[in-house]
This record gives sequence, C-alpha cells and structure tokens, in this order.
Amino acid sequence: MRRLLAALVAQGVRTRRYRRVNAAQAAAVVLGLLDGVALQLTFDPKAFSVSAAARFCEEALERYLAR
Repeated sequence: MRRLLAALVAQGVRTRRYRRVNAAQAAAVVLGLLDGVALQLTFDPKAFSVSAAARFCEEALERYLAR
C-alpha cells in the first residue's frame, strides 16, 4: 500500500499538482493519518462520522501536498 501511495504522490509531484516532497515519506504520512483516524473511529465511533473523517483526511492531505 505504501508503495502505491508513493507512486501516486510521485506522479502528482511530476505533474506539478503537488509540491515537491519525498514520495516515500509522504506515503508514510498518508498511511499514518488514515491509520490514526481509523483507530479513533474504532475506539470512539461516536466521536465523528465516517463522512466527517473522510472530509478531514481529504482536507489535511490537500494542505500537506498543496503547491
């Protein structure tokens, strides 16, 4: 999974959609974010909805990779 994410990030960097980042490190950040949010939902399913979690992750990643 990390390799696939790294390839997607690298493609985004090449096409100038994303800022220059280390693709392998960015993939680890993406997985860490997703794992962390999934754990929060597992331990406290009433903390926020799955759709809210998806929006949060999308916004966080957009900010992290933004040019």
